[in-house]
Amino acid sequence: MSACCLFLVLLAGPGAPAPAAEGPRPAGVLEEARRARAAGDAREARRLYEEALSRDPRNPVLALEFAEALLDAGDPAAAGRILAVLVAAEPDRAGPRRAFARSLLALGKADEALVHARRAARLDPKNLDGTTLLGFALVAANQSGEAVASFRKVVAARPGDRDAHGGLAMAYAALSDPRADREFGTVLAGAGEPRYYWQYAEYLWRTHDADGGNRQMEKALGAAPGDPRLLAAYGMALYEQGRVHHVGSFSTLEDEMCDFDPVTTVKSPNRMDALVWALTELSDMTGTGMIDFYATLAAKQAAERAAAQH
Repeated sequence: MSACCLFLVLLAGPGAPAPAAEGPRPAGVLEEARRARAAGDAREARRLYEEALSRDPRNPVLALEFAEALLDAGDPAAAGRILAVLVAAEPDRAGPRRAFARSLLALGKADEALVHARRAARLDPKNLDGTTLLGFALVAANQSGEAVASFRKVVAARPGDRDAHGGLAMAYAALSDPRADREFGTVLAGAGEPRYYWQYAEYLWRTHDADGGNRQMEKALGAAPGDPRLLAAYGMALYEQGRVHHVGSFSTLEDEMCDFDPVTTVKSPNRMDALVWALTELSDMTGTGMIDFYATLAAKQAAERAAAQH
């Protein structure tokens, strides 16, 4: 079995049967998969890509397209299994390496992502998307000074590139460079992405503008309500700002908070989850979150008393 068709076995997991024999190029199924991907139907796109690849399992171009669709759908682990095989089979192709770097970044493997992003940039130095990806990998690997050069190269060639401006803002923010304000203003004009609001909030918190950072985090949560990473980051910031106090003894909760490690903890602690959601409900930048909570509670109790009297 060639390396290029091993990805179907890897995707299915240990003990899976070998891919089906190669058949004619599944043009019709592939077009349906592309339409489903363009429409944002990740589940249907995945099914159709798998069907197309079962008919043409030795097609590395099709495999790369499927992996990129998985990345777009938020499944970097599955994409990474495919891309690892493609990179091993064709180490001098820049496309699979770029996509593999994306998957590694999404999985939090910054150092590995940087290795592949650098190699992809060397293989295809004129590809500005690859240069942008290299910049993000450098920021993730705490090499923001070098990242600035990558993002500025892209911005010079494509002044309207929001991702390059966003990456440049993140790099400046990591360096505590005041030019971050201008770049965040550019990228957040109109509808901003949650990750940029979050990064701007982190920058403002570091520069001692707590209220400004909180406002940006609330915008992030407005764009991505319920995102557990945003909720946890906001809750942590409120603690650091001295805006959260425990009244009474909550020993089990506090044990969970002390033991929690975002990298090594496998199961999210129950009480910490509840705490994050409670903080989200009780806090907002208008200062009325707690008032609204108790006003709603009082109205509910009054309604219950009125109902009990009849």
